[in-house]
Amino acid sequence: MSNEIMKPIAPFRIGAQRTGLAARKSAQVDSSVPKEPSPAEMEHRIGIVFDDSGSMASSNKITDAHAGVEEFLRSCEAGKTAVTIAPMCSDAYPLTTNLPALSILVKNIRALGDSTPLLRTLRRMKKESNLTRAIVFSDGIPDSTNLDGITEEFGIVDTILISSQYGTNDAARNFMRSFAERTGGIFLEFKAGQSNFRTAFKYLSPGLRYMLADKSFVEQIQK
Repeated sequence: MSNEIMKPIAPFRIGAQRTGLAARKSAQVDSSVPKEPSPAEMEHRIGIVFDDSGSMASSNKITDAHAGVEEFLRSCEAGKTAVTIAPMCSDAYPLTTNLPALSILVKNIRALGDSTPLLRTLRRMKKESNLTRAIVFSDGIPDSTNLDGITEEFGIVDTILISSQYGTNDAARNFMRSFAERTGGIFLEFKAGQSNFRTAFKYLSPGLRYMLADKSFVEQIQK
C-alpha cells in the first residue's frame, strides 16, 4: 500500500463558482431565460384616477367602481399592460403588471374622502409614472377646474362622469367632456343606478377601446 497521504476532496458547496465547461454551460442556460420586462417597459402604461370621495358611497357607486375596475384589469392583455391606480383621497398603488393582485387591492378603496382633488391626483400620478394614457372617473365637480395647458401636461386622458340618477350636473359634465376633448381622450357618462358601469368600464382597456369609435355602440352601453 502506498504511504502517500490521501488529500480529502473538497465538498461541493451550493453557490460555489463554476469554472471551465460548467461555467460555459451555466452562462448558456442563464442567457436563454428571457428577462421579464418591468412595468415601465410595457407597451400600455395606464393610470386610473379613482374617486374615493364621500359622495361615492351613495347609490352603490363605490361598489360599482370596484367591479368596473376589476373587469377593466381582467380585460387588459397580460405581458403588454401595466396599471397604476391613484385614489384621490388615499395612497396610490404603483405601476404594476400584476393585474390580478391589483384587482384584489382595489377593493380596499373606501369612499371616505372629503374632497375631489382630481387634477392634483393626476399630476402626481403622471409625475411618478411614465404613462401612455390616463383614465379618471368621478361623480361630481372636482376641487379645481382650471384646464389651461392641460393638453401638453397630461397627454391622452379618458374621462367618466358617474351622474346622479335623481338629476344632472351640468358643470361636472361640461368639465369632464372638455377635459377629454382637450387631450384627445374619450368621454363617457354613466348614470348611477341605471348604466352598467360594472361592465362598460372595460371598454377603455387597450384591446377594446377601439369599439368606442362607434357612436351607436357608445350610446348603447350608456343607456
